[in-house]
Amino acid sequence: ESLKSMDSLIASIGPSNQGLPLHSHGGAWQALVHGKKLWVLLPPGQAEMSQSIMGRSAKELLSMSEKQKKQLTLPMFTCMQEPGEVVVVPH
Repeated sequence: ESLKSMDSLIASIGPSNQGLPLHSHGGAWQALVHGKKLWVLLPPGQAEMSQSIMGRSAKELLSMSEKQKKQLTLPMFTCMQEPGEVVVVPH
């Protein structure tokens, strides 16, 4: 159930050290062809509780002080995606 069919295809190309700010969306399969991608993920269903960090970049979130991170009260999970790997983000 958490991996419902994906009904759209999106291709994204960008320069080094760029990326999208923290955002939410439905399920997705993300394949990486070249370079590396740093992911910052929140637990499912927590997007509405994370308005204070929505729109920030992964680098900005990871450079927060430990005190700032503790104030969020939301766990952040990170991973580094390498070429040829697929990251699946469930609904």
